[in-house]
Amino acid sequence: LKLASPPVMGSLHAAAAKLGLGTASICALLLAAAVFQFLCLDAPSTRRFTISGMGQLPLLTLFTVSALARRFTISASTVADGQLYRIVTSSFLHGGLLHLGMNVASTAAISGALERSAGTVRLLAITLWAVPLAGLVSCALSLLLSFVTRDESFARQHALGFSGVIFALAACEAARGGGRRSVFGVVEVPARLYPWALLVAMQVVIPNVSFVGHLGGLVVGSLEVTGWLAVVRELRRAPRV
Repeated sequence: LKLASPPVMGSLHAAAAKLGLGTASICALLLAAAVFQFLCLDAPSTRRFTISGMGQLPLLTLFTVSALARRFTISASTVADGQLYRIVTSSFLHGGLLHLGMNVASTAAISGALERSAGTVRLLAITLWAVPLAGLVSCALSLLLSFVTRDESFARQHALGFSGVIFALAACEAARGGGRRSVFGVVEVPARLYPWALLVAMQVVIPNVSFVGHLGGLVVGSLEVTGWLAVVRELRRAPRV
């Protein structure tokens, strides 16, 4: 006697198969982190801080970023003080339902395309590298901006979200694709330039986005595409004399 799978489970299996195991796993991890954030870090009793103006729109945010959750967001100043865990934890926190939904949808589209062309193992390896490196590069860029402009607010500005990793994946996926891509349905650009055009367009169209955070991920993806990260990995593996 075989038991039939519930319709919901069948739908989940079909969705996972369509996305690919790697992409489905990343999306599931983002959703699980959001549930943890909502139940533990952003519980009503802890909501003392809102990271952006979107916190005034409860239907779009569902949860706001609390003072407790802010201990896990990233800023160049806190990382420079030795709080290195923020490089990883910040990627899995989001500023609300809209922020989470956009990042999960973007991950499903971009990561799914990359997984189909590069394979599951390659996708997960790039993602594993991109999470810490995108944070480190964005911190370095923030410190550089603070030094050049003599404005310490760049180093103290907090950011959160998976967008930096998404931009790294987008750079890798665009390098494998051809033709032209549409930016918000307004203008078409060559596939290799699409992530850079999207970076600028998002900064203009969407308020409160982290330009440095997105740029950090795009730099990491470009280094992966050009082979520089492979060079670094080989140097780390080389035996020391």
